[in-house]
Amino acid sequence: MKENCIDCILRTDTDITPEQLFFMTRYVPYRVVKMMGESACCFFERTIEKFQGVMVYLDIIGFTKIVDGYMKTGRDVADLTNTLSDYYSVVIETVRGFGGSVFQFAGDSILICFERLKDESDENNLRRALAAMILIIDLSNNYNTVSEEFVNFTLKPKIGMGQGEIFQIFLGDTEYSMTPVLTGAAVIQAIKMEEACTTQEIVVSIPVWNLACKIGLERYFAEQEGFYHLTDIPEDFAASVERPEYIDVETWFTNPRFYNRLYSFINPIIFNRIKNNVQGFDGEYRNVTCCMVRFDGVFQQAVSEASIAEGYASLNKIYKDLQDIASRFSGYCGKPDLSDKGIVFPVFFGMPVAIEYKERMAMLFANKLIEEEQKEGGKIIVNVGIATGVVYAGEFGANMRKDFTIVGNAINFAARLMMNATNHGAFTVFIDEATKVKTETISETETMPGIMLKGFSEMQTVYHLLMIKKDTGKVNHKTELLGRSGELAALASLYEKSRRGELCFAPIIGDIGIGKSYLVEQCTSDIMAKYADTVVMYGRAYSYESGTPFFLWRDIIKRVVGITDSMQGEMLLLHVLNKFARDLPSDKNWVSYFLTTLGYSFAENPVTAHLDAASKQQHFFALVYTLLVNYAENHPLVIVLENLQWSDNLSLHLLSYLFRKPKTAPILIIPVSRESKTVKRLYSLNNMKVLRLAHLRDATAAQLAAKLLDFETPDKLLIAKIVAAAGGNPMYIEVIVESLISGKKIDKTEDGHYHLVGPVNDIKIPYTIENVILVQLNALPYEAQVICKNASVIGRTFSLDVLEALVGETISHSVVEHSLAELEAHGFILCNNAKRTLFTFKDATMRDVIYKTIIESTRKSLNTAIMNYLEEKYKDNIRPAVGKLLYYAKEAKDDDAIAKYTKLAAEN
Repeated sequence: MKENCIDCILRTDTDITPEQLFFMTRYVPYRVVKMMGESACCFFERTIEKFQGVMVYLDIIGFTKIVDGYMKTGRDVADLTNTLSDYYSVVIETVRGFGGSVFQFAGDSILICFERLKDESDENNLRRALAAMILIIDLSNNYNTVSEEFVNFTLKPKIGMGQGEIFQIFLGDTEYSMTPVLTGAAVIQAIKMEEACTTQEIVVSIPVWNLACKIGLERYFAEQEGFYHLTDIPEDFAASVERPEYIDVETWFTNPRFYNRLYSFINPIIFNRIKNNVQGFDGEYRNVTCCMVRFDGVFQQAVSEASIAEGYASLNKIYKDLQDIASRFSGYCGKPDLSDKGIVFPVFFGMPVAIEYKERMAMLFANKLIEEEQKEGGKIIVNVGIATGVVYAGEFGANMRKDFTIVGNAINFAARLMMNATNHGAFTVFIDEATKVKTETISETETMPGIMLKGFSEMQTVYHLLMIKKDTGKVNHKTELLGRSGELAALASLYEKSRRGELCFAPIIGDIGIGKSYLVEQCTSDIMAKYADTVVMYGRAYSYESGTPFFLWRDIIKRVVGITDSMQGEMLLLHVLNKFARDLPSDKNWVSYFLTTLGYSFAENPVTAHLDAASKQQHFFALVYTLLVNYAENHPLVIVLENLQWSDNLSLHLLSYLFRKPKTAPILIIPVSRESKTVKRLYSLNNMKVLRLAHLRDATAAQLAAKLLDFETPDKLLIAKIVAAAGGNPMYIEVIVESLISGKKIDKTEDGHYHLVGPVNDIKIPYTIENVILVQLNALPYEAQVICKNASVIGRTFSLDVLEALVGETISHSVVEHSLAELEAHGFILCNNAKRTLFTFKDATMRDVIYKTIIESTRKSLNTAIMNYLEEKYKDNIRPAVGKLLYYAKEAKDDDAIAKYTKLAAEN
């Protein structure tokens, strides 16, 4: 063993508190935490460990239906969260009390390990595990008796038990987020036994049954179709079983090796939550895209010591590659299941952090994953199921042990799609309708009607992914561009200026959905209609390509040089050599470097190979500038650079270089971006004038809503509600109208116009808009997110004094002020006065969505805190604040306060 190796030993510059260490241990199985505290160096070399023990697979009966029922009826997620935390506390504390470790949460299921202790017999090992499970069933019955009348459902476990060999495998390495997984005969038995359960009961495998016979428990079991069901509980059995010594995890906190070991097993997203001291069993309903990925061919035989040793390198590579690709596309990789049926990884898009275009990201992830495995020769087969829908997402578990997971029909459907895909050949991807609708512009699919999926009573229509198409960026707009005549005129003027031979720039900045791309499309369409000789070229950045050098410019440069997708190898090299010989004869030695920079693989010319990177980069910039200028001599050029906020740094440096070059070419460059510190700094350093798109005025927004609704006689009240909800954002208006159509709130008459089907009392904010806002919120620094959520409780307009009273001493005045500046800079709020004491959310929808992210129990306490503050502030004369106090009393659901302030309001 190594002595104090650098992987294990804590660096002297690392500052970590005992409280943070405790929070971190909750996300790692107790058996692994114990290893971390007691093992000599190097802990990370213990990648495969074999031991004997009892495995338990516990699943809650009908839990997905319970969650779906909550979602459909709009019941408070806090009730569900609190119920789960209370129940799992009972389960997990019982498991720990009998020396067990919760290894994995999979939705509402738990995988539990009872390792055979030193000098412990198999029989006594079973006693501990069985005692814990019997006690859990007793406690579940008691819990349900007390809680059923409050939550209207019961939590009844199905328990499968297996015994024998268990293999603990560490996947990843210290550069990745590592994860411990279990497999082996005992694990496989436990899972199969749980499947044999038909009600709340314990079903055991033959090895467990044999041990039960040895300890005299055979009369308590009944054999049914080859499975052994516990039919009666031995009196005082659990009380008679000796519990092992309880060791508190804090025992190991002083070990200088403990932190580095623990940190390596914590997902970065979770670590950020721990670091920022986010606590509680929080969860929420979230629209998520779920990928279930199945690998087959890793273990060439049944799971055994030999097969695991032989397949470990392949398995670990799969894990690291999967993590890498999932991270690139903003996915969250859950814990894998390893069995004789293959290896299954859940990968979530849109949870725990909301992301844009989650369906697209999931499809690109699946396509990239399959591409990479096929490049390896196809020895390992991959099949993927993808489904999108509303799920319960959040922390499962208890104070001792928890993890992030999701529950809902979407993940079940994705799993069924994955398993069905295996029947249709290697490397098959099946997707559901919701995912297909959102990815039609980038995917080609084949409809597969009449597919029968396990767990579904009716035939399902699914879609087979055939290929990923190149994204053209084109959007079918439902109305003409409204309210942007001034901006169109400004762009047209700059183009006329560029036609006269001056290189011009027209940077555009605006919020998501504000109409930036539509404005540019209209501008370029107008230009090309007027001037047939104009050429428009597009470069697009994507969040998952932010690390690819010059990605933003690659399509533009290829088009200027005449490179097509079909060109490869010698043909490509010869084509570019000829191009340089004609246009850049003195730079022929740069061709191989030029092509390598564009992502091709060629051996670099010795003339350029010895130059330093900075010199080569500057020369590449000069080559691009010359090629663009030469091209524009024959065709006035408009270059549109979309999504600059996601651009790689070298693409931004090239843009900056072009801005500083002589302005003597008929080129108009239009960079399009959202608010971004990097982009803002680029424009500031180069003194670029920026065209900022404001939200639509109410009158224009009403005009847009009326056109989209297409009523024969406009419904002014409905239009006003849509405008109020959308806050002047064109995309919000369009999505709200689409949701009214899909939700059957409005329908078409025979003459082709829409009409109201019934009264629309409130505009329900569609998940599409919620996700856009949550993406923006997640991009903020943690403190700004906290301030934003607290401010949303106060209302659309909020004062600094109430906000500071709400956050208390936990956040300093300077942090509050800095966070408010961040929120203002990112377009969340507006400042209403020079003293910066009064602020307003930019639109009501943004405030409402952010307010909804706070679970109800927290909302109640925050509204109560505001009520207490206002009561103290206005104690000498409460009447001016009665209206506000009544609102906060209702939000806090404080019946006494509601009665009090309703009476005062009536008197007023």
